Amino acid sequence: MRPQIVAVTGAGQSDTIKTDWEQGDFNVGLQAVVAGTVTDYNIEATLDDPENPTTWQSIASGDALAATALLALTVPVRALRVNLVAGTGSVTLTAVQAGNGS
Repeated sequence: MRPQIVAVTGAGQSDTIKTDWEQGDFNVGLQAVVAGTVTDYNIEATLDDPENPTTWQSIASGDALAATALLALTVPVRALRVNLVAGTGSVTLTAVQAGNGS
């Protein structure tokens, strides 16, 4: 997967990043960059259909963050997003998935 980028400014959720969850070795690098005042944000994932997700859960290492972070995800998920819980700044999430380059 080519790098995918989503962002959110102020409280709320970003658009979703769809992953290739059927990869044999699921490996996604995540970089969240904070700008301005952000006191709480979560990187969330779902196993639901990415076109109609109903359940989002915080990634354990991506819960209650307030600063720029670099994470690795090895558990297959179908989509990712940022949920900015508190703050007036922004969070930009970049995801890069190892694999076939699609």
